[in-house]
Amino acid sequence: MNTQDYENMASKLDDDTLDNHRNAPKPDPACLYGLVGDVARAGAENTEANPYAIAANFIAYMSAALGRVPGTAANIAKRKRKMEKRLHERGYSLTHARSIVAKYFAAK
Repeated sequence: MNTQDYENMASKLDDDTLDNHRNAPKPDPACLYGLVGDVARAGAENTEANPYAIAANFIAYMSAALGRVPGTAANIAKRKRKMEKRLHERGYSLTHARSIVAKYFAAK
C-alpha cells in the first residue's frame, strides 16, 4: 500500500456516510421522539453508542419496570369494579366486597 491508499482510507473514515454494514437497516431520525428519543439522544451524545439501540433498550427496560398491569387510574378503577362484582356474585355483601377490594389494592 502506498501513501495515497492510506490517505483515501483516512478520508473515508472521516466521512459520515461511510456504511460499515451493507445490510444494516437505516432508521429514520423521526423514530426518536418523546421521552424515548430524549433518553436515546442524551445517552448517545458524547459516546459511540447507537441512539436507536439505546431507545430499544430503554423501551425494554421500561416494559419490565412497569410490569404486566397497566397502572392508569381508569384501568385500576375498572379492575376494582370487576373484582367487587365478582365477590358480590359469590355471595359477599357489596360493602364487604368493597372493603376486601380496598385492602387488596392498598397492599400493592
